[in-house]
Amino acid sequence: MLQLIATAAARVISDGAGTAILSGRAHVELNFAPPVLVTHLREDADACAAAGLFCAAGSGGRKAEADHMRSAESCDPIDRDRNLGRWTAFFAMWERLDLVRQELEAELGLSLLPEMEISYVRYPVGGFYQRHVDDTHTDDSSDTTRRAVSFVCFLPDDDWQASDGGLLRIFGEHACQDLIPQAGALVLFDSCQVEHEVLPTRRERLVLVGWWHTPRGEHGVVDA
Repeated sequence: MLQLIATAAARVISDGAGTAILSGRAHVELNFAPPVLVTHLREDADACAAAGLFCAAGSGGRKAEADHMRSAESCDPIDRDRNLGRWTAFFAMWERLDLVRQELEAELGLSLLPEMEISYVRYPVGGFYQRHVDDTHTDDSSDTTRRAVSFVCFLPDDDWQASDGGLLRIFGEHACQDLIPQAGALVLFDSCQVEHEVLPTRRERLVLVGWWHTPRGEHGVVDA
């Protein structure tokens, strides 16, 4: 019983995640998804692809359309036949990510809504995503919410090297941080403040990406 209580009380992400986001930096949580879950999520994405559920991914927020800024395909893993692929693996990941949301909400002092925006994104050989931010603080949108915290979980099929390309570049105030897509690693950052890009990849690159929203008009994670 004591072991179960201790497990339930354990944090999902390490201390310092909220501090990094509040400082306008990216937080990297290595081994967030264990290897077996990474494998099952890859199989789930493959099943979605075989069912024709991937389409050209756009840029510029939730209503994005395919354009010159991005070369990738995306899939909504929620709106599908749940007998397809490995739904239980995806749902396990969803639950784990929701625990992250709850921890960040407390650390950031920000309302992060439980309705998560989430997608599989597959970059083909030569795929890329030019420098951008995921949302803005402006209130001129008709949407009642905006993206507040972005997350990326890397799902490569085996060990990835810098020479394979496809690095996630995080732009800082004084320097850039290039992140190699390490299997199971989770990256968290402010959706409105952190500019980032996906460098051209020399191998197919699969990720699970998403955003936690906050009511539009609420102050951002990092003051503009």
